[in-house]
Amino acid sequence: MRQTHYGLFAVALILALQVITIRGDDTLNDFTSSPPSTNGPFWYFTEAPKGGLVEVTYSSTVGVLLDDVPMNIRERVAQYYLNQPESFWNAKAKLQGFMLEYQQVFRLYVANELPEDFNPPIGGLERSLTVTPEELWQFNFDPQGPKRVDLSGHDYILYNFTFYGVLVTADVLANWNLSSPNLATINGTATLFIHAPIEPEYTFQRAGYACADEATFTWDNTVDSENYWVYYDHYCEVEPYRDVSDPEQYAQAGCHYSGFPNMSCIDALKAYEGGVDVTILWRRIEWNETLAAEWRYGENKLGVVNLEKYDVSTEDNKVAYRYIPKNSCSIKEDCVGSYGWRRLLDFGSTSLNTGSVDAVLGYVYQDFLQSTGWLQYAPCHHHEHNNYFLNYTFASREGEKKGFCMQSTWRYHNNELTPLATWFDTCWFQGVSPGWGDDYFAGIPCQWKDVTDSPNVGTHSLIQQHNPEGLLCEGVPDLDVNGSHIYVPSGIINGSGFELLKQKCNQAVDWNADNTGGVTITVPPRGSYVTEACMKGEFGEIRNCGYQVLEQMMACVPGSVVSFTARISDLESPQAIRICESSIKLGTSTYCGYNDALASRTLTTGRDEEVSFICPVARDEVEVGGFYSILSAPFFPVDGAQTIAMSMNACSCPTPECNCPTCPGCPDQASTNINFYFADMLRQ
Repeated sequence: MRQTHYGLFAVALILALQVITIRGDDTLNDFTSSPPSTNGPFWYFTEAPKGGLVEVTYSSTVGVLLDDVPMNIRERVAQYYLNQPESFWNAKAKLQGFMLEYQQVFRLYVANELPEDFNPPIGGLERSLTVTPEELWQFNFDPQGPKRVDLSGHDYILYNFTFYGVLVTADVLANWNLSSPNLATINGTATLFIHAPIEPEYTFQRAGYACADEATFTWDNTVDSENYWVYYDHYCEVEPYRDVSDPEQYAQAGCHYSGFPNMSCIDALKAYEGGVDVTILWRRIEWNETLAAEWRYGENKLGVVNLEKYDVSTEDNKVAYRYIPKNSCSIKEDCVGSYGWRRLLDFGSTSLNTGSVDAVLGYVYQDFLQSTGWLQYAPCHHHEHNNYFLNYTFASREGEKKGFCMQSTWRYHNNELTPLATWFDTCWFQGVSPGWGDDYFAGIPCQWKDVTDSPNVGTHSLIQQHNPEGLLCEGVPDLDVNGSHIYVPSGIINGSGFELLKQKCNQAVDWNADNTGGVTITVPPRGSYVTEACMKGEFGEIRNCGYQVLEQMMACVPGSVVSFTARISDLESPQAIRICESSIKLGTSTYCGYNDALASRTLTTGRDEEVSFICPVARDEVEVGGFYSILSAPFFPVDGAQTIAMSMNACSCPTPECNCPTCPGCPDQASTNINFYFADMLRQ
């Protein structure tokens, strides 16, 4: 799912009296978007419906912020980015476009005036409206090219552009009413306002959690610089601290759980980065088959439910280090091999419904769904887990992905069998609409493989199998007189000796032919995404790529102030230094991102520059603190690395047995001054 706190309301089901199934004719043109009253499909196309077209446009700006670039190289760096090809700017516009998706999918909560005690699902409200699938995105840049400007005190290179696309969908009143009733008539319009970051690559580093809507993901620290776009929500405000281990405080709707910033999202963007107002405009246009053929995307199997893997999501993966506390949900749910510092392979997964009938789980809090055996309440995460959602293997080791909300989170297809809107936009009424996908993104707790142990190093296939037991109907669902799924014994016994139920179904012969897929991933012996090569033109101290480890294990007194000086000789090639905590158990750096660094500095002057930080303190009986690592990178990667000279007070025997300044068991118990000369690529 694309997670949202909007699914955290108390359970109070508001049901309509009518049962609706969608056929490929005009019988729905008297439908007024009441919520489903059954646990069966809402969209149910048995033949191709009449088509409708919606034009979607917006104007925006992306840029390169130069505020942090040292003055002696700023002009050179500015000229470099002014000369970048349009593909560079297109990638920026695409990442900014990702940041607009959250509010498109969950438009229900910004397009309607909702009461404080609102309990979805409820009818008569406008719901999701998206732009075209990402494969069809078109950005048209200003022919005058990028310009260097002063934007509210920020030194920026800005490039204006427009977005254009055409949505192909079903021309039935239910479709228009569920998205926006205005679109039922030609030239009818709908809009959505979003305040977007101008340089989206570094919004987490600059604004922190201010713009992160963490939803149901709490103390596990799901957000990082690589997945920040998933959580971006400009409506986030300053909020009081909440103890998320307390169910009552956890249930209070809000954006923030891992961090509680003292600025709203919009204020943080204004102060640290700059933002742009984006208004997405949808406009209904006359049907044109030639235009529809140009924009039609994806194939749906008619009259059936068909779940399919989407390997592109799995290609979104990275290696990251994460500290797992003893009492964390990840320990209680067997997501890691042990507590402490773990090296994790984060990966994404998406289940597409490439049929023309809703894949429906239904109202998950009803007793009969609990009796199927699929769902198990996870008290640590305060929600239901579906233990039969997805299986995966990596390096010949099996794993199980626990789904917690089967939700339509992006419109992947663009055709007459794919509705504009979905009922499955909360965790109340769960399912995946035709042409839509259910996304779990890299970084979500337990959406990973623990690769701390050496057998996981190297190149392996990550294989995922969706709906592995066939408990969800893939084919033609067998429904009762009310349109709800019928559940029958599956013959599968779970670990508690309980026989699981499955949806009764005229199962397709090849129902699981496209459920399994995977990608090849190489896990290096050491390092994380921070030490991977920069691929999108990133630069600067705050970027999370292109760093090298100069020293893995440096000793210090836990809780003390550590201070050393560093200098460079070539002022035309500034160097960034990052200090990370090191793990005693793993014997390595934790290869931290900028937000988790103990200290960070750019060396520019050619003189000794001080770097200070607090020595890591004890986390548990093994990780007793007292060790850090030094990483470095050229500020402007084009310049390359250069020698860094450092002078510091360090323990004369920097091993895990030492505890400066006493260093028990060492021949010299005094601290000593050591000079280091680090050249590029000296140590890894």
